Amino acid sequence: MSSNDKNNDVIDAEVVDDGRTPYNSSRTTYTSYTSYSGTGSRNGFDGGRVTFISMAGPSAPGHQGLPLASLITLSLFFACLFQWGFLAALGFAFFYAIASALGVYNNVRTIMQGRMPNPWLWRIGSWVVCMLLVSWLV
Repeated sequence: MSSNDKNNDVIDAEVVDDGRTPYNSSRTTYTSYTSYSGTGSRNGFDGGRVTFISMAGPSAPGHQGLPLASLITLSLFFACLFQWGFLAALGFAFFYAIASALGVYNNVRTIMQGRMPNPWLWRIGSWVVCMLLVSWLV
């Protein structure tokens, strides 16, 4: 087979684009919380139950009121600092870091079950438990 025969076997690919972005395309971005749960066919997908959740953007659950939550946490830290001293404030920060990690785990587990998490319940509970723990240790 000569080199001229190899060049004749090459087929040029034709790119066809109708201008629409497919539902599961990597080019699709979401700037707020979106969730779809369902069965059946949607844009050519024939499968079982599917849940799409995007946690991006400032309007996503958990991001709403985040400056307020940070302000409350910082205020409680300074309350421990001024009332009981540096070690108590350090203890509050340590206990709250553990509670926050457990809260993230709980929220991810809740999302994976297909339910909407409520991070405020966990935050308020962590503040109360951390303050009680610090006040008991002091």
